[in-house]
Amino acid sequence: MSAVETLPPRVWLQHKERGDQAFRTGHYSDAVTFYSDAVNACNSSSLTDRAKLFANRALAFQRAGEWQQCLKDGMSALSSDSKYVKGWWRLGTALAALDMKEEALQAFTCALELDPSNLELQSQLERVSPKGPSGQANGAMPGGKGPAKLRKEVQDCIAAARARMKGEQPPLPQANGHAQNGTNGLDVKSKQAQKRARAKARKAAKAGENEDTNGSPMLSRSQSNASSDASQPFIPRSSPVREEPPPEKQKPSQENDQPKAMETDAPQPQASVSEDPSAEKRAKGTEFYQAGNWQSALAAYKEAAALAPDVAANHANCAAAALMLRRYKEAAAFAAQAAVLDPTSVRAHMRAGKACLSMGRFDEAAAHYQRAAELEPARSAAQTEAVAVAAVRKHIEEGNAALDTDARQAQWYADVAARAVAPALLEPAMLLRCKALMKQGKYSEALGESRSLTVEGDPAAVEVLLVRAKALYGSGNMDRALKMFEEAMRRDPDSTACARGLKRCRALVSAKEQGNTAFKERRWGDAHRHYSDAIARFAPGGGNEAFFAQCFSNRSATCAKMGRHQDALSDAEEAIKCDATFVKGYLRRAAAHEALKNWEDAVRDYEKVQGMDSEVQGIAGMLRHAKTELKKSKRVDYYKLLDISQDASENDIKKAYKRAALRYHPDKAVAEEREEAEKKFKQVGAAHAILSDPAKRQKYDAGWTEEEIEQGCTDCGMGGYGGGGPSMDDLLAQMFAQQRGGFGGSGFPGGASGFPGGRYGRPF
Repeated sequence: MSAVETLPPRVWLQHKERGDQAFRTGHYSDAVTFYSDAVNACNSSSLTDRAKLFANRALAFQRAGEWQQCLKDGMSALSSDSKYVKGWWRLGTALAALDMKEEALQAFTCALELDPSNLELQSQLERVSPKGPSGQANGAMPGGKGPAKLRKEVQDCIAAARARMKGEQPPLPQANGHAQNGTNGLDVKSKQAQKRARAKARKAAKAGENEDTNGSPMLSRSQSNASSDASQPFIPRSSPVREEPPPEKQKPSQENDQPKAMETDAPQPQASVSEDPSAEKRAKGTEFYQAGNWQSALAAYKEAAALAPDVAANHANCAAAALMLRRYKEAAAFAAQAAVLDPTSVRAHMRAGKACLSMGRFDEAAAHYQRAAELEPARSAAQTEAVAVAAVRKHIEEGNAALDTDARQAQWYADVAARAVAPALLEPAMLLRCKALMKQGKYSEALGESRSLTVEGDPAAVEVLLVRAKALYGSGNMDRALKMFEEAMRRDPDSTACARGLKRCRALVSAKEQGNTAFKERRWGDAHRHYSDAIARFAPGGGNEAFFAQCFSNRSATCAKMGRHQDALSDAEEAIKCDATFVKGYLRRAAAHEALKNWEDAVRDYEKVQGMDSEVQGIAGMLRHAKTELKKSKRVDYYKLLDISQDASENDIKKAYKRAALRYHPDKAVAEEREEAEKKFKQVGAAHAILSDPAKRQKYDAGWTEEEIEQGCTDCGMGGYGGGGPSMDDLLAQMFAQQRGGFGGSGFPGGASGFPGGRYGRPF
C-alpha cells in the first residue's frame, strides 16, 4: 500500500479547506502550498475530486500571474476528469494568456459543450476566436507564441481529453504536433462543435439562464467574490508568489494523460542526458518541487549544480527552492550566480531581486529588477517591482525614525511596507513591527510575531535572538529570556546590547532567588533586602511587569511575617498595579486587609480572586471567614463593651458586667448624655445575657447576631428574653438583684423594687 493510501481519509479535505481560506484572503502562495498538500494526500476514489484540486491550484497560480503553472494544473485536471468544466476553463484561460489561441479556442469549445448555458465561457470563446467580416472564423489562424514542444503537449492533452469526454479512444500523439484531420490543429468536427456551442449559449442567454461559474476555488457561486475568468491576466504588484523551476527533459511517451514538464529554465542549447550529467538530478528536484517538498528539491538541485556548475538553470532552480524555504541569503547567492553564468536570464535577476528585497537589501533589489526590465521591457512585473522597492524602502526608513517617538505610527509603517510585497515576506518590516509592539508594551504579541522572524533567512540570527530575548523579558519569562540572551552572546560575544540585557537579567533573577531562599529559611530581614534590590531596578512602563509583580508580592509576604501589615498592604497594591491579572497579589492584599481589620476590603479581594480563578486552594474558606468577620464587625463587640478578653471565665464576665452596669447607669449620666447612657446600659445587659450562657456565647463567637441567637434559642428550653431583648427596667432589677445575692434561679426577683421614684423607679 502506498504512503498516500495510509493517510486518514479526510486529511486532504483539511488541506483543501485551508487552501480555500488562503485563496479568499488573497494569500495565493499559501493557497498553492495547501492545495499541493491536498493533491499529495488525496486518497479519494473520485477522479473528480482530484480534478477539482488541480483546478483550484490552477486558479491560485492564475491570480498570481504564474500562467505556465496554471496551464500545467489545467492539463492535470483534465487528465483526472475530462468532463470537469472548470478544468477546461482553467486550461483555456492559461492558453489565452500565453497567446496560444488555437488551443484556447479548443478548450473553451469543449467547456461550452459541457455547460452550454454559461455566458462567461461564451465571452471567453469569442475573445480568442478570430473572425472575418462575416463574423465566421477564418480558415487561417495565428500560430501563437508557445514553444513548439509545449504546444505539442497541449494539443495531445486536449485531443486525449476530448476523446475521453465523448467516450472515444484517445488518439495517438502526432509527430507534427497537429490533429489528424484538421488545419492548424483544428479539425472539422471541432469547428462544428464550436458552432453548436455558440448556438446553445445564445439560446440559453435569451432564456435568462446565465450563471456565474467562476470564483475562488471550490466555492459556490453565491460564496465567490473573486473576479471572473474573463478578466485580463493577473499581474501581481509583488514578486511572483511561487517560483517555477525547470522540469526535467521528458522522454517521448505514448501516455498523454499526465502533463509534461516545462522547460523554462532548461540550458540552451538543450543537451541530452548523456551530455548533461545534472539532468537526472534536476529532474528529481523538479519532482520534489512540484510536490511542494522544497527541502528535498533544494538538495537535488544542489547536487545538479555540483555536477554541472556551469549550467545557469541549476543555480536558478536552487534559488527558486531556497526562496520557498525563506532562505533568502542562499537564494540571492544562487540567483546571482545564475545571472553571472547567463547575463540575459530575466528569471535569475527577478529571483535575485525578490531575495534581496525580502532581506531589506534595497539597492541590490532595485538593481536586479532594473536589469530584468532592461532585458525584457515588455515584462511589467519587473518594472512594478522596481517601483515597489523604492516605496518599501521609504516606509521602513520612516518607521524606524518614528520608533522612539510614536510606536503606533512605526507599526503602521511596518504594516504598509509588508502589504506592499504581500504575500512575500519582508524581513525589515517584520523586525520593525516586533520592535514597535514591544515599545507599546505588547510583549506577548511581539513574542508571537518573532517566532516567524528571520534575518537574511536565518531564524537564529543574533538580531532575531535579541528580539525574542527582549520579548521574553518584557513578558516576565525570565528563565527563557536568560537562556536566549546567553545564546545570543554565544553567537556574537561583542554585542553590547546582548551583554547589557544578559547582565540585567542575571541580576534580577539572582536577587529574587536569594530572597526566596532567605524567606524559606525564615530570615525575614535578608529576604526583604534581596527583594528590595530587585524592585530597585523596576521602571514603570519599562516592561517585565509580571516579574516585578512577583517581587512586590514576595516582599508583601515578608512584611506580613515581620508584622508590618501596612507595608504589606502597600507592596500588594504595587503588585496589582504591575499585573492586574496576578491572583497572588490580590491574596496578599486581602491578607493585609484582614490583619488591619479591613474586613469589607478583604471580602472584596477574596471575591475578586474567586472570580478570577475558582480553583485557588482554600479560597471558599478564606472568603467565608472574611464574611463572618465582616458580619461580626458590624455587631456590638460585647467583649470590648465589658472590657474583657474573649477567653474570659464566667466569673470574670459577672464581675465585668457589674462594673459596666454601674459605669453606664442612666441615672448617673448628665442630661445631655442620658440617651447614650441608656443605649450602653441596655447593651451591657444584652452582653451579660449572651456571654453568661455557654450555648449563646458559642454562637456569638461563631459570628451570630443577637437576633439570630435569640431566634435560634427560642425552642432550646433555656429561657431568654424573646426576640427584642430585656427592657431597661428588667436590666436594673437584674443588676440590683445580683447586688443582693444573685438572681435566685433562672429568672428575675419577683418583689424587688428599683430606685424609688424617677423614670426607673417602677416596680416589677
